[in-house]
Parts: sequence; C-alpha cells; structure tokens
Amino acid sequence: MVDDDGGVIAAGLVKSMEISGVVDPDGYDSEPPWPSALAPGTLAEVLCLSLDHGHDGQGGTRAVEAVIAPEPALANPLGNLHGGVFAAAAEIAGAAVFPHEREVSSSSLDVRYVRQIPLVGPVTVRAEALHDGRSWGIAHAVTRDDRGRVCAVASITVYGSR
Repeated sequence: MVDDDGGVIAAGLVKSMEISGVVDPDGYDSEPPWPSALAPGTLAEVLCLSLDHGHDGQGGTRAVEAVIAPEPALANPLGNLHGGVFAAAAEIAGAAVFPHEREVSSSSLDVRYVRQIPLVGPVTVRAEALHDGRSWGIAHAVTRDDRGRVCAVASITVYGSR
C-alpha cells in the first residue's frame, strides 16, 4: 500500500491456493444450512449479554460487568462457550468501560484462555480500565464461570478522541 506520494505505508502477505474449476456464486443458497436459535440484533443481544456499568474497579476506576446467559447456540461442539463469543464479549465490555461521550474503536484484542468454560450457568466478563488517555484506552477483562473460576483473560486497546 502506498500513499499519495508513492511512499510505502504498509505491506502484507497473502497465502492462498488456486481452486480448480469454475465456481458459480449464484448456485449457492442464501440461507445457511443450519437453523439459528438466535434472533438478529446488536452483537451484545446476539451474545445474550447484559451489561452493568459501575465505578468500582481497583482504585475507583470504572468497571463494566457483562453476563453471558447460558444459551446453547453460543456453545462449541463440546458444549463449552465458544472462544470467539468470549473474545467478542470481552471487547464489548472493554470498550464500554470508557465514557459514553467518547466514541471508541478497538485497535487490539489479546485473549488468553485458561480453561474451558462449560455453559451450565451464567458466564461473567468483568472489564476494568487500566489506562484512559486522551486518544487511547486500555482495559483488562477477566472471565469467570458459574463457579467463580477464572477461565480467560483479555487485554483490549481502544482509540478515539474525546
């Protein structure tokens, strides 16, 4: 990728392979081959999240707690919470930590899975602000299962001007 002056501003690597034969995109069904138990809506609604905005983080910082309902459609084939669901919930909770008058976008999400998260009860994602600067913010999210055990942690970096 180059800027208007022809200077390189980004480079990328694409790994792919050729698939022989002609693919007719009109030959595909528009409906997925499986029924969805979830109704369309915002990502938070689809993930069955309820958000609680608080101000009780360490040292009086802002904190947000998101609770994921034990919806079977959010499980992987083993019956555990799908890792992508936790990642999305952590990102939503992490961004919600920052003031509502500030529109933010995520710039990075780092997730570490500690143990599987069985969907036998509600799953809690608690995010707290670690840094709230003029243009960048960093939140830390911890996910606990219905027994209170830490199952995953995430670091969420957001950007947006005040």
